[in-house]
Amino acid sequence: MNHVLDITNDHIKASFMALGATWLSCQVRIGGGWREVILGHADLALYQQKGPYFGATVGRFANRIAGGTFSIDGQHYQVDQNEAPNTLHGGRGGFSHQPWRVVEHTPTSLRFAIDSPDGDQGFPGHLHAEVEYCLSGAAIDIIYHATTDAPCPVGLTNHAYFNLDAEHDDISQHRLQLAATQVLEVDMALIPTGALLPVGGTAFDLNTPRRLAEVLSHRELQATQGYDHALVLEGSGFRHVGRLTASDESLAMDIHTDQPSIQLYSGNGLEGIKGRNGPYRAYAGYAIETQGYPDSPNHAHFPNCILRPSEQYQHRTRYAFKTP
Repeated sequence: MNHVLDITNDHIKASFMALGATWLSCQVRIGGGWREVILGHADLALYQQKGPYFGATVGRFANRIAGGTFSIDGQHYQVDQNEAPNTLHGGRGGFSHQPWRVVEHTPTSLRFAIDSPDGDQGFPGHLHAEVEYCLSGAAIDIIYHATTDAPCPVGLTNHAYFNLDAEHDDISQHRLQLAATQVLEVDMALIPTGALLPVGGTAFDLNTPRRLAEVLSHRELQATQGYDHALVLEGSGFRHVGRLTASDESLAMDIHTDQPSIQLYSGNGLEGIKGRNGPYRAYAGYAIETQGYPDSPNHAHFPNCILRPSEQYQHRTRYAFKTP
């Protein structure tokens, strides 16, 4: 389960393991060498513990569900409340903490699968899910599929934390741009109220590139001490939605997705977490989680997240790296 699996080409060397279908490492060729661009533990055993979800595939439903409850077609469900009283990333035994099967492995691609039985963490229906990591030039695509035999909320994403400075410093001087004109209003427990607020004049306006250091003092970020919010992306279909640029501008990462939102987390709680080269500090990396809206099972006006037996769940995200 903790065996390391690699895919590589001339531009990227990436490593994974079956536990959580986890993305362990991503080294990008820059100049005459390689630069690590995602955070991770030095000891694979640490991925089995409750932690920051480094590189994990999270599900059945990414992000939060208020009270761990929802109803589908008049039937009420209670799922595992691992962030009491709410549910985060599918519960304590969610996909990030389960073993996946390797179903295909080529030099440049890797596909994992998992079968989640009816009642897993309280979710209805037997769910079959797959995630594929595929290299194409200086980009990595993550492609998700799922089917179910009963209606169920489904939302899969990857929880990699990006630091384009090779983990040498925090991301406070990185510049981030996201094409989003609205942000989901949340309560103190980070549960959406249902309102979508304009980002103009706030710390959430990332339509032009901004450094984290420039916005940390804004009042909108005081309660969370940084970003931990869902931004509503402009457009639809598979599209370019943003760019993260290293502090010295030696490397950039373009973000493409077909999802309606990004949960942006600036690593506010990473202080002291064991990393590859010692403990991380707060703001050591950005989690840029492409996904549906959090708590969408409980908000009829949010994009639908209920997968039904006659349907197929599929979405794709691409992280493309560029050097000057």
